[in-house]
Amino acid sequence: MQFVVVLLIAFLLSGCTSDPTSHEALSKEVEEAVSDGMLLKDAFSELEASGFGCREGTTIDPQRAGSYECTRERSGLVYGCVHRVVFDAPTPDAAINNVQVYPPACAGM
Repeated sequence: MQFVVVLLIAFLLSGCTSDPTSHEALSKEVEEAVSDGMLLKDAFSELEASGFGCREGTTIDPQRAGSYECTRERSGLVYGCVHRVVFDAPTPDAAINNVQVYPPACAGM
């Protein structure tokens, strides 16, 4: 019983109000913030306001021009997740397209 209480307290102290492992919740959050056709600078602003850090290039191909990746970490006492969004823009002052929300990459006890 004490173990269950400890797990419940750890979950409550984890710092996330929604399930950080949920691809559906992440997709919904990103879709509400950015969409194909919005300016790159506006997409960066919206995602950075939600705790993402954005840059040109991707984790797989850091030198890839015209592709942008935004990531953020969500962690609690017993797990950690990385949220990743990738999209394209032909130039830095252009509109974004091909928005892709990847499933959260999580690890924990």
